[in-house]
Amino acid sequence: MAELALSSPYNQVVKRNGLTILVENLKKRTPDGFESFTSGNAGQTLRGYELHVFDGDNVIQDLTLTYPALQLRDFELRPLSSFTLSGARFNNVGAASMIPFGMTANTPQVLTTDSQIPTVLESNSNVGRFPEEGHLFIGGSARTLFEYTLKTPTGFIGYVKTGSINIPASTEFIQYSTDA
Repeated sequence: MAELALSSPYNQVVKRNGLTILVENLKKRTPDGFESFTSGNAGQTLRGYELHVFDGDNVIQDLTLTYPALQLRDFELRPLSSFTLSGARFNNVGAASMIPFGMTANTPQVLTTDSQIPTVLESNSNVGRFPEEGHLFIGGSARTLFEYTLKTPTGFIGYVKTGSINIPASTEFIQYSTDA
């Protein structure tokens, strides 16, 4: 697999989906303020991810949730790419890949807004990677901020700070910081 060589500082590139984007060849021109940086791959490659990130219990499950079409052959056939064979941008890297995320239980849940009478947000994901207390952002149609003060082996004990108390089945959630 060869590196794409651009002939001038600015080039139009047609993406797989037919959109045309303007890219800049930083090997031909260095923008002000970027003198100390070197040009190269703009993001994580599949091979780099395979070499440095594959550890822990839930990596395969996490990747499957994020990239349902990802296959092992992506790593074999496109090791120097940051795009999968299906055309998805592979950007599950850096600090973002360290933020725990998971999914709620396979049944709808109704939570409380009362901090004095907390409820359990049941998860069908491993909650071990989450801090002992904190906040979760529950996505999907719920768009809920949930504060928890305890964990169980399968969930979080807390209450809804903002958003819906009705959480659909299998809704994704992530660790969330309320610090400014």
